[in-house]
Amino acid sequence: MRHVELARLAPDPAWLARAAKLAEDVEAHATAGTLPAMRKNWVKHWSGLRSAMYRLVGRKCWYCESPINSSRPHVDHFRPKSRVSEDLSHDGYYWLAYEWSNYRLSCEFCNSSTDDAPSGRRTTKVDHFPLLNPQSRAKTPVDAIEYEQPVLLDPSDAGDCAHLDFDAMGRARRSILIPHSPAEIAAGECRAEKSIEIYGLDRPGLENSRRIVMNNITVLLEGLEVLPNLGDMLERHIAPSGEYSSAAVAAVMTQRGQSAAVDEIIARIAAAPQYSRHAAPQATVVTLSDLMRNNLVNAGSVLAAKARAGEVTATVWHDGRLRYGVRVDTFERITSLASGGTASDGWTFWAHVVDDRRILLSDIRDEYNMMNMRGRDQDVP
Repeated sequence: MRHVELARLAPDPAWLARAAKLAEDVEAHATAGTLPAMRKNWVKHWSGLRSAMYRLVGRKCWYCESPINSSRPHVDHFRPKSRVSEDLSHDGYYWLAYEWSNYRLSCEFCNSSTDDAPSGRRTTKVDHFPLLNPQSRAKTPVDAIEYEQPVLLDPSDAGDCAHLDFDAMGRARRSILIPHSPAEIAAGECRAEKSIEIYGLDRPGLENSRRIVMNNITVLLEGLEVLPNLGDMLERHIAPSGEYSSAAVAAVMTQRGQSAAVDEIIARIAAAPQYSRHAAPQATVVTLSDLMRNNLVNAGSVLAAKARAGEVTATVWHDGRLRYGVRVDTFERITSLASGGTASDGWTFWAHVVDDRRILLSDIRDEYNMMNMRGRDQDVP
């Protein structure tokens, strides 16, 4: 799963105007109690965004990264529009049916088809949307959707993509670099493992395709010292638009230290967001309060970010929370609120404003981790 910058989709005004009118119609049916009848005649206006979605990372599935060639691509509603498998009393997130930020490009296998496992078990997304905190599930347009903590990893969230990794055989697994969150521990659920199950990322066909790509990467890296032009082929494999590019990047990272040429490529991957498979790994859970205790961020510091509605700012509160407008709440909740629900990783969303410079919180967090690592090294006799 590669990070897809969904904010770059930017539908044209005509599409947005039509979507707004359709959303009004949905709300009118909800008020009148005629949602079931309306659902039989959904106006599939969302399909008009397929071409624009292709331009973000190519014609490939955002969940499994397989190419979408022969099958018709699906515009999946990340939060299901009609029903929720985990809560059969739920009417679905019908008010998001025409909200483009809720769309994800999917292949048929990931979204609505039986997988290719020998058992034939159904492991596709369809209308699944489990939460780590089901008691906070939004059921109407006025409910606070930003309080939800989704189980499924979201390709539009760079932090979520960090949770997935691959072994040498192309099998998807949870990254050991990302610790389980307190919410995962409390719920007894692993987001990566559940996502692998529901998206069907463990399909044999997928594992075989990833293994082929990873083997190709190994061959290219072995010949790179002799034939530098192989670097162009390597770049195509690890680019966000490359098929199974997350597995390709994982294969490159396993070759660290093999040669100067390989290490140069790894350094470029680590430095370039468009190649990075996930946000910078962290050995332990770091909080904003940790940065404050080390004077890397102070109470009253201004944070800024670009959201769908434009520029947003927040202020660091004395206890590690954020103030956004008149509201003071947790780092995670303010991030979700300020981003309109499109970002759950505040580390890559917010930047610390210092004079005329902006420094991503993820970079400040990395500096904090490096300080800790140097401290541990000095403690070693």
